[in-house]
Amino acid sequence: MLVFSLGTFREKMFMPLGFMCMCLMMSVLLVVREEQHWDSLVNIGLEIAEAKACDLYVLQLSDGMVGSGLPEITWQEHETMKTCCVATSNSERTIKDAIILEKSDILIIHDASDHSASQKRVVNDLMQDVACEVMVVRMGERDLEFDLGKILVPCSGGRHSRVALRLANKISPHNSTALYVEPDVDEVSESVGFAHLHRYVTRAGISLDSIRCHVELDDNPFIGIRREAESEDYGL
Repeated sequence: MLVFSLGTFREKMFMPLGFMCMCLMMSVLLVVREEQHWDSLVNIGLEIAEAKACDLYVLQLSDGMVGSGLPEITWQEHETMKTCCVATSNSERTIKDAIILEKSDILIIHDASDHSASQKRVVNDLMQDVACEVMVVRMGERDLEFDLGKILVPCSGGRHSRVALRLANKISPHNSTALYVEPDVDEVSESVGFAHLHRYVTRAGISLDSIRCHVELDDNPFIGIRREAESEDYGL
């Protein structure tokens, strides 16, 4: 299962899918480092770009020599996207330049537990500094080269949830689940949870007929989310 962690220069949060709208739709910028994740990441980028009616720009980075200066970003045209492969000693500045150059409103960047401290710092700094939506991707075991599969959206009622629900509904209508974790207090807890969840889905402008709604009862939201994530064949 793929996990997204989202944030912007103002706020930061963690959930399988969710992010904040900060500007008008212009383009999607996908940053790729590891060649083995190229196909899956590009498929994610294409799905997001299509759902948002944006162009996709794929920036492939490699490490450049210290003191070599910032590279020139020149895009190569392809049928479904534009790509650029550069070596840079300052990946954060290069990514920011690409965002400004293409007026990107969504940045998709890969993260992993085995990444270096400097790579992790770049991801964290971008989440704090850039004014666009930031989607931090952590790859799971599922191959997403051809199909993202089912989408799970944990909801808490905030604007992150609303944007995530709308995007999931565009990417995979009738194949997405809105999830709410309600503390297991008494016999009406599940009904209370569904009342919250239905209100959140409706506020996002989504018909209850187009998305599956599910409530997990648990005092720990993380446990509730993980239980549902493992119960179905979720890809995102």
